[in-house]
This record gives sequence, C-alpha cells and structure tokens, in this order.
Amino acid sequence: MAQINEKLSKLLKEVGEVVDLNNKSSAVWALPQNQHVMIVKHKALEKISAHLGMWFDAPKIVESDTEKKIVSLVVQGYIDDGKGKNTAWSIGEVSPDNYKTYAKQSSYPYAMAEKRAIDRVILKLLGVHGDFYSQAEIDEAETSDNKPDNETDKKLVAMVKEILISCLQIQNTREELIGYWKGNLKPRETLKSLSTEAYQEVEIAFKERAKTIEQGEDNGK
Repeated sequence: MAQINEKLSKLLKEVGEVVDLNNKSSAVWALPQNQHVMIVKHKALEKISAHLGMWFDAPKIVESDTEKKIVSLVVQGYIDDGKGKNTAWSIGEVSPDNYKTYAKQSSYPYAMAEKRAIDRVILKLLGVHGDFYSQAEIDEAETSDNKPDNETDKKLVAMVKEILISCLQIQNTREELIGYWKGNLKPRETLKSLSTEAYQEVEIAFKERAKTIEQGEDNGK
C-alpha cells in the first residue's frame, strides 16, 4: 500500500481534515481495487488551495464537442512559496470514457473538467501529482468495494493516458516536449504498471509530436 505523503498529511490536518487510512472520514484513502493508488477528496484540496493562497487563471477551452460529449480545458495555477511565484498548469477532460452520470446526479461536463484540471494543478503545486489523484478523477461508484478490479484499472488507464497524450499535443518546442516528458515520470510509471499497451500508445504520441515539432522547425529555417 502507498504511504500518505508527510507534507500533504500536515496540510490536510491544518485545514481540519481527518488523515487516517482506517477512518471512513479520512480525506485521503487508497483505492480499494488498487492499494497503490491514493485518492484525495476534492473539497480537501480546495481547502489546502485557499489555505496556501493559490490562485488560478480562467480556464481556456482546448476542445469542446457537445455531440460527442467531450470537453478539454487548460488551467494555470500559481502559489507564492515565500521564495517567489511558482506556477503549474494541467488539462482537465471529460469524455464518455472517463465520466459517467447516474440517476441521482446531473451531467455537468464543463464543471467536472474544470474541477479535474484545478485539482491536478493543486497537486502539482504541492509536488505530489502522480503519487496522489483527486476524487474528481474517479467516479463515485468506482470507489466502492463492489466494483471489479479490472473495471477500475481500465478507468485509471484511460484517465492517465488521456491526460498525457492531450498535454503532449500542446507542447510547441523540443525543450517543452522533453521537459514535459521528464517532468511526468511518475504518471508514466503508473500507466506502465497498469497497461503496457496504453503506455506504448503514449510513447508513440510522444514520438509523433517530436517529429511534428522537428518538421515545423525545419520548415521555419
């Protein structure tokens, strides 16, 4: 089982959240179907964000297709850690592959995409993204012990693969692309441990994006 990060644990306690893997009220827990995947409550991340004075730019829509029920948007976030301003960005996406609605809840894909993007930015600014995922990443029904392991793993694979490939497409220089690839080692390792096939798809997307960037640079000479 993965361990709760000491820094994150301290911050959660500072904002009044319970941190105990054996307590159902805990703000962080291990996914029942995969004990190496740690989940943090969305509301708890919002509290930490406010506590640390994080701020965010308005989301920018990358893709919107209401017919296919697909939404992707980018959020940029900031924090002043006392040594200067740090920044991070992430994409939040909703599609039929990673977001389901149930009878008791309405479908708000734009709100969910924004929630996912902001939560990822918060985790990045805390330096724990890849080790921890937001509750917004996982459908409520999938955190139940009654869900088969392979179904939850499929959702996690689809989510991580989609994030990585979407972000690769908006890297515009070799330096940006390589920096993004190296900076997301932990999510890549998580994906590789769950699905070699999905990881290979990400590798192919990386190589294709690198080729496209190289061709663009050559044409610009």
